Amino acid sequence: MKKFLAILMAALMVLSCTAGLAETTVAPAREVYAYLTLDRDFIQSYVAGSMGEGSDTIASLVLDLIEKSAVDVVATNGFVTGAVVAGDDDVPLCNFSVVTLEDSVAVTSSLFPNYALRVKAEEVEQLIQQYSNVSLGGQQISPEELEQLLTGLAGSVEGYAADLSAYLETLGEKVEVSEDGTHMSLALTTNEAADVIEIIANRMADDEPVKDLLNKMLADQEMTAEQFIEQMKAAVAQLRAGEAQQLASIDVYNQEDGSVYVEVDLAGKALLTFSTGVTDNGENEVNIYIVTCKEGTEDWQSVYDAVIAGEDTENVVLYISVDYGVDEDGAEQSFVFVEANTQGQDVIFSALVSTENAGTIDEEIYVNAGIDLGITDDDVAGIVAYSFYTDEYEVPSLEGLTMIDVLSADDETMNALMNDVYTNGLMSVMGNLQTALPEQAAAIMQLLGGGALIDNGQGGEPDGDEGWTCENGHAGNTGNFCTTCGSPRPEEPAKAAYCTNCGAELGENPGNFCPNCGAKLN
Repeated sequence: MKKFLAILMAALMVLSCTAGLAETTVAPAREVYAYLTLDRDFIQSYVAGSMGEGSDTIASLVLDLIEKSAVDVVATNGFVTGAVVAGDDDVPLCNFSVVTLEDSVAVTSSLFPNYALRVKAEEVEQLIQQYSNVSLGGQQISPEELEQLLTGLAGSVEGYAADLSAYLETLGEKVEVSEDGTHMSLALTTNEAADVIEIIANRMADDEPVKDLLNKMLADQEMTAEQFIEQMKAAVAQLRAGEAQQLASIDVYNQEDGSVYVEVDLAGKALLTFSTGVTDNGENEVNIYIVTCKEGTEDWQSVYDAVIAGEDTENVVLYISVDYGVDEDGAEQSFVFVEANTQGQDVIFSALVSTENAGTIDEEIYVNAGIDLGITDDDVAGIVAYSFYTDEYEVPSLEGLTMIDVLSADDETMNALMNDVYTNGLMSVMGNLQTALPEQAAAIMQLLGGGALIDNGQGGEPDGDEGWTCENGHAGNTGNFCTTCGSPRPEEPAKAAYCTNCGAELGENPGNFCPNCGAKLN
């Protein structure tokens, strides 16, 4: 539990520290309002089919809560604050804040109203170190050793890049160009592969940081970096000794309208196409297709058609489309569409991002994204978000709260925290839910009071045939809360006590003997 909270707090620390990055000179804070959209019919039918009869009732309640709720967050320098809201009036159900302190981050919430959860920066660093050890060649590498290796590798990258760049320039001599200049093609064979391997091997031979890394990686194979480099050179000699085999072909077509089409064929195993252009609406467009064929092919159209039709479940078709431009109202718009066909399934992800008044205090960003499993006409799930600058927010306060260091807190402290959640936090949420969504709150009360989710303490027996009536006049209730309005069950008046000897009515505190006849009372 403590580790989970610590990991969560570490993520929140990053969030709160980077909140200042979202702040610009045009406004003090950025607000984001987001909610989910769901295909209710599909989800309810799926739940009913998976979990059996009766599960659709709970599923419907959960879907109601999700569809009628949203998250409203404000991020600025030093803290993030927000709330889960619900209902037409956006009634806050539960608020939260993440505050950056000098050497730590603290989280507050109405779920635990009397406490603040804190993680110190040094504790986060220790946690990261605990889970960041890397194993190379069967040996654990400490974060310090890993940092040294990465630093050395970073200094080596420039040399490899320069060597490979120089070689790529020589490939220009092998490019074939059509007479009209609209088509360029390049065939890459095992000879070019040998050249690249040789360039890398020669550079590695004089690269101590890389050889150090290789020695660590190959330790469990009882091989040294020098031996590995010699194997690379032997592979180069073997490739050059045999007949050259084509590994890839690259074709580039320059269209009359200014668009470009690129096709890369990887030895009949995979095909990549890339094209640019302008849509009918005047937006710039980029389209990418990736098609695979495990057995190899020269007829890519047949493979594509079979995968799309669901007849081929072995290979994959991936389509990515990006449109971007400015609409008639001056808003910057981008639309991303990704469709993957694999194993007979069609999965689509789409996202629209629109920005109005970019770079000003009136900047507003709208995002609408969703995922379609190809089963229904609509997205199975989606998210809609609005983002804008605001100066209307409350600065969170830690005054009066008991600070808990979640990584070092003892069991007694953690139990006190959980008790605050159960006795105060959840009751607050339910009270707010009753205001925001009374019907859904009543349904939850009925489930809780009726023993569907927890024991109501009444042994499951209803109070007579007609039940009890709440303070608002709703009759027929059998649990601890009214199923119509959520009002709590009224306390029953205490039954009058009588003396068993003379029948006199006794008061609230009659003592040990009857005041009328003096008989001893039981």
